Amino acid sequence: MRPRRRRRARRGLRLLGGVLALVVVLPAALVVGFGLARGRDPAAAWRALRAPRPEPVAAPVALPAAPYAAPVQVGSLVDPALVEVSGLAASRRRPDLLWAVNDGGNDERLHALSLAGETAAAFDVDTGDERGDSDWEDLASFRHADTPFLLIADVGDNWSWRRSVRLWVVEEPDLAAPPARLVPRARIELVYEGGPRDCEAVAVDESDLTLLLVSKRTAPPVVYAAALGPLLEAGGGEALARPLAPLALPPPSTARADALWPGMLHMPTALDLAPDGSAALVLSYAAGWRFPRRPGEGWAEAFSRAPEALALPPLALAEALAYVGGSLFVTSEVERFGLVRWRAPLVRFDPLGEAAAPTP
Repeated sequence: MRPRRRRRARRGLRLLGGVLALVVVLPAALVVGFGLARGRDPAAAWRALRAPRPEPVAAPVALPAAPYAAPVQVGSLVDPALVEVSGLAASRRRPDLLWAVNDGGNDERLHALSLAGETAAAFDVDTGDERGDSDWEDLASFRHADTPFLLIADVGDNWSWRRSVRLWVVEEPDLAAPPARLVPRARIELVYEGGPRDCEAVAVDESDLTLLLVSKRTAPPVVYAAALGPLLEAGGGEALARPLAPLALPPPSTARADALWPGMLHMPTALDLAPDGSAALVLSYAAGWRFPRRPGEGWAEAFSRAPEALALPPLALAEALAYVGGSLFVTSEVERFGLVRWRAPLVRFDPLGEAAAPTP
């Protein structure tokens, strides 16, 4: 009886070991197979998974306050098409207009919004990409040769394994013209020096057409730069983003008791530059940081100094940011506790010492 019991026990252990192996190995094999079928780099994903993460500290680091008045909620994005706003940019045609895009997996569409968040128009973008193979994460606006442009940043890469990411440059639509499907002026395939990076924060320096990108899941985040001008003139091509500077962000704080992982709230989700080039604003899920730039200084020096803190109101997932003149507009993917329909608040920060713009 005892040998028989031992044999049954061994069979049970082998069966349990097989089940556990399937539970662990099968999902990993499926992920690797999916990645290879999509042309991804599983080795890069593994390196990113094992990379250091920002270590939370017990108390927040004290920073000077960014020079803005208390935020004002100017509206809400009630259009049901705006289900997951991940990018926001100021119009270069009109001072009273914003442009927005949804996160990856949604329709490839540009949404024109009033400064109160009301939808004014929407334009489909003809990228030719297979749906589900893109991850739009930010939007930037700029002028070049007296023409206003929008740059759509298909740069999201949660697994950090896309061998290249895409940038689409379209001429900013004129709302007075007949609606039409937008054909990009340029398609840019971008790779990072050092391998794939997840990114949700992109901006264009209009003075010299430098593209700036901030990595999301590295510790510390790194600012990358690439030349946009020649590619725009050529109608697209390949670009290499080189490291410009590590971003001098303070460490995340364990004071956020409502967060399962405080470090995630610290990750950069948006970037924009002041219209006069005097500062850059980096947004995360729960905070903002302003990096002033001194006259004659490059962005590498500005990003390497400790920033000023921008205190955000309670937002669910702050992911989109735009300078409109000297004011800042911020929105999140969803309204906090929004259970019935998607409705993200639109918040405005006005500069201190200036008369506040009227609330729409």
